[in-house]
Amino acid sequence: MKLSFTRTIEQWLINTGKRPFLAWTLSVMWLLVIAWVAFFWHLGSIGLVDETEPLFAEASRQMIVIGDWITPYFNGETRFDKPILIYWCQALAYLIFGVNELAVRIPSALAALGLICLLFWTLQSVQITPQRQPLTAPLGAAIMAFNPETIVWARTGVSDILLTSCMASALLCFFLGYAQPLKPVVQARWFLACYVLIALAVLTKSLETMVMTALERPSFYSNIQVEEVSAMTNNPGGFSIGGSVGGNVNNVQGDGNRAVQGDNNQAVLGDGNQVTQQNQVGADASESLSKEDVVKLLAQLETLIKGAELPADTKEEIVEDLSAAKKATDKEEPNKQRALDRLTGVAETLEKTSKSVEAGQKIWTTAKPIIVKIATWLGVAAGSHLLGL
Repeated sequence: MKLSFTRTIEQWLINTGKRPFLAWTLSVMWLLVIAWVAFFWHLGSIGLVDETEPLFAEASRQMIVIGDWITPYFNGETRFDKPILIYWCQALAYLIFGVNELAVRIPSALAALGLICLLFWTLQSVQITPQRQPLTAPLGAAIMAFNPETIVWARTGVSDILLTSCMASALLCFFLGYAQPLKPVVQARWFLACYVLIALAVLTKSLETMVMTALERPSFYSNIQVEEVSAMTNNPGGFSIGGSVGGNVNNVQGDGNRAVQGDNNQAVLGDGNQVTQQNQVGADASESLSKEDVVKLLAQLETLIKGAELPADTKEEIVEDLSAAKKATDKEEPNKQRALDRLTGVAETLEKTSKSVEAGQKIWTTAKPIIVKIATWLGVAAGSHLLGL
């Protein structure tokens, strides 16, 4: 009975996902409901607590009274304990909601809301498992929202949750950009958002802790034991280490895929775990391919598509993209950017077809490793990210 109910819910969510407007409406409603319960319900009904919250509240109030939006004051004396961003947020809230407990805490609640929304978007956008799980994003956002510490700090008028949200959101933005190497414009926007959020984090708590730690304990940053790095590089759990320490590096990428990079490289690619192995010393996998090899791989893909049982219009679109990519590559000076754009179209079309046509899944599984090889030669860092489409 329980399994039947779960399947019914999942099937309903999958059907909902095919109707974008309804899916987005339900997503927004879900996020608003959990945020209201966790962060906003009776937010201003309790007086200021401890001694820290009143310090922030009064310094922000005096910012409005004095009219100085650059230097925070408390009881007529400058207060440089924290940078300016939290005071700006609370002062703006005072102007909108009046001077009360709700205005003191609303910036913290909004910061927590922004974090769970970006987490929801990340889980919804990036395919983590071979088959997309429709409940992953809603449950992930709910778990984050109802974490006890998230609830406590989101309902307290101090700078902690604002800092946490900025730093965590910066990491999520970096991941969203890094996971889309074939979309340079989108990637650049996510990276820009990452930098902006890091800057806001500095405006929230500054570099004070890091600087003081470096001054008091320089060895904290300088004395990194080679033995510890060696242990991490041999970690079977897939911890990724780069740099000049050498050794075999485990790097987990894509849909259940593992790539081991270093002197002896082995890559396990595709949903069916098709294995390609290369032994190199000090060379990238892309360097083993020549232009002629890439042209042959594109021709191999074209032959594969022509013999597949795919819809005629889809097949024609993919063959056209592959032919254009082959022409752009097979020149005295290959036009790698044009070839990459066409290859991106091929990958996206095949990935989309794999969800709606049974034969498309088989073709996509076979074509993935070939596309990754070509993409790496074209200059895409970590070409296996194509597997995360």
